[in-house]
Amino acid sequence: MHPDGTGKLSLDNLVAHHYLRKGLKRKARHAYRLDYHASGLLLYPKHFLAAAHINHQLENGMMKKLYYAVVEGKVERGGAIDLRIGRDRHRNNRYRVSKTALTYYRVLQAGEKRSLLEIEIKTGRRHQNRAHFSHLGHPLVGDGYYGKKGERLMLHAFYLSFQHPRTGERKEFVLPLPKEFTIRS
Repeated sequence: MHPDGTGKLSLDNLVAHHYLRKGLKRKARHAYRLDYHASGLLLYPKHFLAAAHINHQLENGMMKKLYYAVVEGKVERGGAIDLRIGRDRHRNNRYRVSKTALTYYRVLQAGEKRSLLEIEIKTGRRHQNRAHFSHLGHPLVGDGYYGKKGERLMLHAFYLSFQHPRTGERKEFVLPLPKEFTIRS
């Protein structure tokens, strides 16, 4: 998402470059983050007032974000996870249950070894999906922090809905299910 000092290309840098090419004197401000190796929809407000409006929607549950995730193991039924999340002071860049965080999920496909879930996070804590499902014993496939490193992180932000800051119109964006997310029984 943003420069991390390693010299790797970041989305913030790409958006800033796009603004420069278009002659726009704006700062690249992402509304929320996606974890490295996750895929899907992102939102970059073009103006600081629009960013404030979007941030208000995020903080007050007015923005809706849905994810597809493939998790380890067979998940029998959907539900809600109401576990707190915060930094793990014993392990760098890891989060543990601590601050209020609410996740809703439903099972779309369940195989013996993996399950495909639709997830809605209500609070947007860092690593929320990853920490919650790891805590339940169903880490996300490809999650090297909370599960087994391997293939790519199987987390895809497929749905985004919010109120346009200037027009007030409700905007909705949807991406299809990635082919590699299909579960074989």
